[in-house]
Amino acid sequence: FLYLDGAVTCNQGVAYQIAEGPIDFERLVDEMQRKVRYVDRLRQSAVFAPFNLFHPTWEFDPEFDIRNHVKRIAIEPAGDDAQYNETISRIFRTPLDRRHPLWAMYVIDGRADGRSAFLVVIHHCVSDGVGFARIATAFYDTDRNLELEPWTPPREGPWASPAMRVLNGLVDTLRAVPRVISLVSRGIAVLLGGFLRPKGRRAWRLLQRFRRAPGVRFAFNTPISGDASFSFAIFRLEDFGRIRAAHGGTINDVVLAMAGTALHRYAVKHGIETEGKYLRLLVPSNVRSMDTKDKLGNFVSMAPVLVPLGEMSTRDRLAAIIEYTREMKECGLARMVSLAIALSQWMLSPPLSYLAHRRFSSLGQQQKDATSKKAPSFNLVVTNVPGSPRSSYA
Repeated sequence: FLYLDGAVTCNQGVAYQIAEGPIDFERLVDEMQRKVRYVDRLRQSAVFAPFNLFHPTWEFDPEFDIRNHVKRIAIEPAGDDAQYNETISRIFRTPLDRRHPLWAMYVIDGRADGRSAFLVVIHHCVSDGVGFARIATAFYDTDRNLELEPWTPPREGPWASPAMRVLNGLVDTLRAVPRVISLVSRGIAVLLGGFLRPKGRRAWRLLQRFRRAPGVRFAFNTPISGDASFSFAIFRLEDFGRIRAAHGGTINDVVLAMAGTALHRYAVKHGIETEGKYLRLLVPSNVRSMDTKDKLGNFVSMAPVLVPLGEMSTRDRLAAIIEYTREMKECGLARMVSLAIALSQWMLSPPLSYLAHRRFSSLGQQQKDATSKKAPSFNLVVTNVPGSPRSSYA
């Protein structure tokens, strides 16, 4: 995800929460100073090797200062939701400072209703959505009266010089060679063996179905501009649960059905033909095992999901999605995609991996894809990350 950052791309995740009443900012800074002791990654920076000869490493920030990460913004005079959304959009499209750990927490004051808001920004290289939710919820307390012992971060030594980073990278690479050879060999065997089995052949057919399904190009399937806007709507999770209980499937299936219906209405409004067409979605899929369920990092695959467009009831759209995602899970498509992505990372040297990712996210490549008469390989990413069901206190 670090390699995908560029002039117009910024792979950062955002968690937005509204607090009931004003926030004591100085107390929050003090509390966050105490809490970062429990997650080392919050005090570590991604340190690059010269010329990207080796992958970045996580190193403790020798200049760590909690006030580089916990900040306050006031909207004056008090603003409405539109002003709040614009403030959040501005924060979201501002890249995090790579000289320091890649996260920030903003307290935003100035809502017309007197409440304040939290905005947590974490770079995707730190963790996937599950880890992001774990970090974000660690910022808050479930016990209103919880008090932590005072704590001051230890002074860390300076980062290694560029020459030492190269030397350390060489040593780490040589040590990792046997492990990488073993992982690649086993990965190729598992992937090829998987596709030769009945489930694997089903997964291959499903993947080809996704690629060949007639799609549409929306107005937003254009080169990324670097601009960003934030908007939100509030739904009750209990309502999603009732829909799932009545019609089957999962909460995620219900979310995808809502997205399909919304995009169909958008297409009709803008005169885009949708009959017999499909919405191509990439849906992040959790592939964590018991060994990795509590770890930070990215243990996620991109599941390709087809959502039918055209005139139909949302109930019929949901039924089609349930059938598709059930087949996808039964044949293990998401895990096979995850393994293929991992293999590409293991087999590419860091400089080639860096160049490949930068080319993929480059403006030139986006412009080339946008001028194609074909439907895009995917329309958008739809993700559903569960948060804590319990009340939280700052």
